Amino acid sequence: MVSGGPLLTFAIPVYNQSEAYVQIAIESVLAQSGLWSLVVVDDSRDNSTRYKSLVLRFRDERIRYVRNTDAHGIGNAWNRCLAEATTTFVTIVHADDQLRKDYSMRMLDLAERNPSGSLYFCFADIIDAAGRPTFSLPDLVKTALAPVTNEFVLAGEAGIVRLCIGDFIMCPTVMYRRSDLRSPAFSTVLRQVVDLDLYLDVLFAGREIVGTRRAAYRYRRHASSTTKTLTDDGARFLEEMTLYLRTAGRAAEHALHRAEFVARAMPLVRINLLLAAASDFFRGRFSAGRAKLRLLLARSEASLQPPQKSRA
Repeated sequence: MVSGGPLLTFAIPVYNQSEAYVQIAIESVLAQSGLWSLVVVDDSRDNSTRYKSLVLRFRDERIRYVRNTDAHGIGNAWNRCLAEATTTFVTIVHADDQLRKDYSMRMLDLAERNPSGSLYFCFADIIDAAGRPTFSLPDLVKTALAPVTNEFVLAGEAGIVRLCIGDFIMCPTVMYRRSDLRSPAFSTVLRQVVDLDLYLDVLFAGREIVGTRRAAYRYRRHASSTTKTLTDDGARFLEEMTLYLRTAGRAAEHALHRAEFVARAMPLVRINLLLAAASDFFRGRFSAGRAKLRLLLARSEASLQPPQKSRA
């Protein structure tokens, strides 16, 4: 690795997370080897100083606390994380997750051996609310969808097709090369597919995403996660389907016919919708189940919009 100042900034956006989880996330950064910096971006809506107090307790000059006084939300907070960094690479660590001790070493080594990459990601160990290893069917599916080689490159139409079949990239594991990202990097409108939107943009721009099946991250699955909330109310599926249909249109403009076909088919999204609808009916949530079935039958972006009320 190149000597001198740090190459990698870790950024932890925080909003309404348990202080205990945030402390664990910070401690996992402190365990990293080499030169790095850490910024904690507080996206809280209130005037609480609890996260600032937590950061100050570490008494470490490598850690900065920043209050996000701009627009709030996932995309805005993640954009602020990128803006606060001055290093070549940035990793946005989720506040309820942990890095494995070898994360920085593995990811910077991956970047050194693949200098044309714009994004780098790894696999993750799945843990529960208490930090214990746990089974997760969605993450097992992600593992099955990814290429089988230990290291691989996603690029061009083939890369777009793979992500349109199913997004197997676990977003908090990603290390971003800041100079290769659009500005702003993350959508400030999306909530669930903010990450996939950027990955697809990187591939459409002719850049590369480099992955490794080796785990260097610990991803926490728990009942209060944003993903679970958006799955229950259907917002996740609406966002995913809208993004894939727009991707199909973009692929058509570039004459990427395989990518267009798969983006319109969105197989994994439709399977997940069917399973979620079945779960709703089983739990007696009939209205939610019927809404998901209507989404399942949608074939155009217009059909995803709620019906207009009559003015008569």
